[in-house]
Amino acid sequence: MVKLASILVIAVAALSATDSVSAAGLKCRRRLAARHEGAANCKKRVTSTPAVYPTATPEPPSYVELPKVVPAPALPAPKPISTPKPEPAKYVAVPKPKPTPTPTPKPEPESKPVPKGSFQDDCLATHNRLRAQDGKGSLVWSAKAAAHAQNWANQLASTGQLDLEHSGGPFGENLFGSSTSGDGNQACGPAVQTWYDEKNKLPSSGLIGDGNFLDYGHYSQLVWGSTRELGCALGVKQKSGEKLSFVVCEYFPA
Repeated sequence: MVKLASILVIAVAALSATDSVSAAGLKCRRRLAARHEGAANCKKRVTSTPAVYPTATPEPPSYVELPKVVPAPALPAPKPISTPKPEPAKYVAVPKPKPTPTPTPKPEPESKPVPKGSFQDDCLATHNRLRAQDGKGSLVWSAKAAAHAQNWANQLASTGQLDLEHSGGPFGENLFGSSTSGDGNQACGPAVQTWYDEKNKLPSSGLIGDGNFLDYGHYSQLVWGSTRELGCALGVKQKSGEKLSFVVCEYFPA
């Protein structure tokens, strides 16, 4: 209460001082309006008393206690992830295919002696006898050449005609055809002799290839110097009371 009364006394004193100043100022302004004298005196007489304001005592700052922040527990360090090492690629050894063995060619069967008195024996004996007359070496019987001769003799007989055509095989070849009315088979000797008799048609030069080769071609094949193997066969065709016979001989080398 005492403090409030002091504040009121100070406020009244300040207000009285203010009123005195205001009256003096008004008086000076009136004088200045009448004349410009005494302005300095008016200024000297004007004084101001500063107003005094009570200063509030600052209250001490209030503090609010914040809750303590508890740090979160540290997370356990992540365990390293072990990456499995790639296994080396496995290679399976593939067995190499074995080369197919080249079949060993079977040796041709050795020439066997032909049965005595047979068609084959007659062919071989006649050839060697006539070749010997011309100073040529003897031939041996070839089963392979004989098989080829038999196939072609059968082919010629199947036609029922005495039209002789060569087989075009890998051998030198002589052909003979005849027609008989008897029951007996064609012998090989007479056919071979017919071929050899073409010797009389050789050109005067004595050279194979001169003149007409068709006139002596069978002879030249029969006595050819490099020939070593022989195979002959007989084909027969019965036709209207007659027998067609075909003699085929193959030579190797031709």
